[in-house]
Amino acid sequence: MRAVIGLSLMFMAGMAQAQASNCASVAAPQAMPIRPTVVAPFASEMVLPSHQLGAPTGVLSQAYDETLAVDQVLETGRSGQPWHQYSLKHGAITHGVQFASPERRREAIAYYTPGSGLDVAIAEQRRLREAEGRPAGLRIGVLGLGVGSTAALSRAGDTVRFYEINPKVISLAWGEGGYFSYLKDTPARVEVVEGDARISLEQELERGQGQAFDVLALDVFSSDSIPLHLLTEEAVA
Repeated sequence: MRAVIGLSLMFMAGMAQAQASNCASVAAPQAMPIRPTVVAPFASEMVLPSHQLGAPTGVLSQAYDETLAVDQVLETGRSGQPWHQYSLKHGAITHGVQFASPERRREAIAYYTPGSGLDVAIAEQRRLREAEGRPAGLRIGVLGLGVGSTAALSRAGDTVRFYEINPKVISLAWGEGGYFSYLKDTPARVEVVEGDARISLEQELERGQGQAFDVLALDVFSSDSIPLHLLTEEAVA
């Protein structure tokens, strides 16, 4: 298996490297006769320009989960402004942002912009497939859905499979309320699995339904709440 490790959460990266029998960096890939796998743990960091992260002008949707943490859809700016956007917050954490206008809503913004670690990992896998003469479509797995912004990095022929534990987040990402549309806008095939990501992946393997992802992004690390069962050797194997 080939593992390409993201630049954040290096303690996680070290465990992932220990599980890989053959590791190669993005800088010096070599063609291999087997499907490469990218393990990409990412820490959450907003990268929107400061003028696009102004104070929210309104709370458009609010719901509480079983832990009494609140899911909020916030609006920043107004219709007609180029930075008019909607954002999703769960508790104190922002889980994604999308521009509101039809002209800009397909832009990948916030955590996963063009040139981000995930975008680089996806681009590298496309290059490897082309070099090996294999079909261009990628299988991309994402642990943690947010508003589905990672789908903006996909192309026609790709399959993006999300794992998300919060059913309210899934509903909002699929367009409930008309705030977010990444999942519907992408030309890629989108699959969303509801439930704990590690358990879902384990059950798929037990059923003989391993997903053989080209890229697997672990986007479940935010604030001071880290799911410890996703830091084990089994989780990154």
